[in-house]
Parts: sequence; C-alpha cells; structure tokens
Amino acid sequence: NLVDPYIYRITWDHRDPGWSKPEEYIPHFDMTFVIDGQADYWCDGEHFTVREGECAFLPRNSRRRIRSANGCEMIVLYFFLTGEIPFAFDRCIRVRNMNLMLYYLHSFNNAWWLRPEHYLTECQEFFYLILNELTCSTVHMPPNPMVESAKDYIFQHYAESISARQLAEQLRLH
Repeated sequence: NLVDPYIYRITWDHRDPGWSKPEEYIPHFDMTFVIDGQADYWCDGEHFTVREGECAFLPRNSRRRIRSANGCEMIVLYFFLTGEIPFAFDRCIRVRNMNLMLYYLHSFNNAWWLRPEHYLTECQEFFYLILNELTCSTVHMPPNPMVESAKDYIFQHYAESISARQLAEQLRLH
C-alpha cells in the first residue's frame, strides 16, 4: 500500500531552556528532528532523550510530553496517513546523514511556507525522501540506487519546477 501523507504542519522551533509541553493526546504522527541541544520525551509513559542529529518518531493516537532543560532547536512535522507505514520505527532514530536530512527539511519547509505552484506535491516528494532516509537509518540497509538517482536529480535541478512525472521520465519509471 502506498503511504499517502496529509501534512498537517511543519515548524522550525527554537526552544528556550526550561521549555516544556504538558502531556497531551496527539491524533497525528509526530516526527521531530533535533538540530541542536536535546529534549526529553515521554510517549505513552515511555521516557527517551532525543539529541542533536536524532529524530523522535511518535505514532498517532499516543500521549506525549516534552521537556528541554537546556533548550533546543528542532524541526517538527505533524502528519496523517491514508495508508500504513509498512515497517516500525523506533521512537528515537539516529539520522545517518543529518546534512542531507537538513537539506530535505529546509526544502520542505520553504515549499510549505512559500506555497509555490504545486507545493503540496513538492512537500509530499520531500516527505517521501525524508521517510526513505529514516528507513535507511533505522534498518541499516544500503541506499536504493533509484532513490539516490532521484535525490541527485532533485538536488541538481532544485531551482527548476520539477514534477513527479518529469522525475519519473528522467529515471525511466512510471
């Protein structure tokens, strides 16, 4: 089944020392990348710490609480799915290539807030690239050559308007 995301919100947050978010129910998925500092999470009663270069992946319909004693910088992505993720993520994922992930997140954030033509398609494409990178980080599998070719093409032609159809034609896919 194809994972079809509905992006609810993306934010780039700077949290001051002592910041906290009280326990709350989250009906959506929460994917939070810590860029600097660290944050303590409690998800359904389980405690874990997310540090710089890591991602917290919280399932929908869970209860979460967050605290950052020393402050942190994070990129937060809330989303829903019409399909199911066909694999399980750990609650805390060490991102194997944070520079690449930051490029995806920055590009996603720009498309989301600037809203160019076809921005939702662009955001979904970056979502798939982010999900792929997290998958490779989690299961320690070698990168998919087709995905790597797609990433290279997007990186080389980012300033241009790229459609999913153009990318597929470039990669000889349908």
